Amino acid sequence: MKKVRIQDLTPRLVAVVSTLVAVAVGTVWYYRRPPIPARTATTWTASVTTFAGRGEPGLRDGAAALAQFSDPFAVAIGPDGRVYVADAGDCNRIRAVDGDRVITVAGDGGEGYQDGPSSRARFHTPSGIAVADDGSIFVADTGNHRIRRIAPDGQVTTVAGSGIPGLRDGIGTQAQFSGPIGIAIAVPRRPAVPAPGWIERLLHWRGGFGQGATPVNPPAPRLIVADAYNDAIRLVDGRGTVTTIAGGSGPGYRDGIGASAQFDTPCGVAALRDGTLLVTDTANGLVRRVTPAGDVTTPSLLPIDANSDASMFRPVGIAAARDGTFYVTDRRGRIVQVLPEGRARVLAGSLGGFADGRGPTARFHNPTGILVNAEGALIVADAGNYLLRRVAPEGLYSPEAPRSPARACRSRGTRCAAPSSPPAVRGGARRTSPT
Repeated sequence: MKKVRIQDLTPRLVAVVSTLVAVAVGTVWYYRRPPIPARTATTWTASVTTFAGRGEPGLRDGAAALAQFSDPFAVAIGPDGRVYVADAGDCNRIRAVDGDRVITVAGDGGEGYQDGPSSRARFHTPSGIAVADDGSIFVADTGNHRIRRIAPDGQVTTVAGSGIPGLRDGIGTQAQFSGPIGIAIAVPRRPAVPAPGWIERLLHWRGGFGQGATPVNPPAPRLIVADAYNDAIRLVDGRGTVTTIAGGSGPGYRDGIGASAQFDTPCGVAALRDGTLLVTDTANGLVRRVTPAGDVTTPSLLPIDANSDASMFRPVGIAAARDGTFYVTDRRGRIVQVLPEGRARVLAGSLGGFADGRGPTARFHNPTGILVNAEGALIVADAGNYLLRRVAPEGLYSPEAPRSPARACRSRGTRCAAPSSPPAVRGGARRTSPT
């Protein structure tokens, strides 16, 4: 019997077999559960520095230290390491800190609504921002009452929302929002990790046995939206179908399941690894927990020690670390750290104003959005100072000379002495204090 050699097989059959093997291996890797992350240190000392911005309102791109922001409300980090910023006010653009430079990602600067190429797209008071693993950017376009997507190629499209304020579930533009502010990407039902380099090379191999191989594409992300003026938490699935998870019966405070629960102007949302959602219930001055089934509870926050303060006043931004520790910004100009068991402390900030420095000696002026990067440091949108600030464990980064408070407050005089109202939008109007 003649022995069959692999080189005698047709190239097409070899390509098919190698593709199936690569897809199987890649899929198993993609859906493998990541290892349990290290626990966040209970009492790390925070060092606050200025990450980007000159401290004066404006629209200038360029060197990070000289760039200007108009209303930097939310921040998110992408797979490319860029820090993305939803900059509203007179800017109405999505911007990014790329290395030591600030660039515009999408938006022509005019206030309005327009899908299309990034340079011609328009937003109206963009607030929340989230970035998917493929680099897609999702924006809670507050004044337009829509959820928008910026594709990796820069094309801007509408994911959901009719543009008319209201509360309606449905598909795509049939659904209605009313001033959506917070947005986060829901944790996949089966957590994923990136494939190692050898699998990527196998999946993208264009010669020999791998010719014609097709890479494995992850499913479209599900989005969680804090629909502020509907007082509801909404879900947008990968097909653009909008459903209400909890709330929606009007402003108030009540724990419960689904529509029986009540919020009052929820502005921020973050997802834990087990699928639980954390919501900043801004006007109630609370953080709420929402299970995937829509069961809403209010966790009890206890001071870490006798010198700690676990209270919050109009919390806005929220971000979670991999171990369940989370961080909250509040109107008093403070960054609050909450450990998984519910013990809390003020990590940084005290009175309103501007000052770089250690822990509570630092000052913020209406901090809003917040993120946790891969190194465990925080980036905070210091909206009232028109800056992005970095809060990091001491010694994590090279020491930097602190900025002068006069530089950040120069154009606003005594207004830096007290935080401004957290930005929000009702019915497409400019942001005013949530009530």
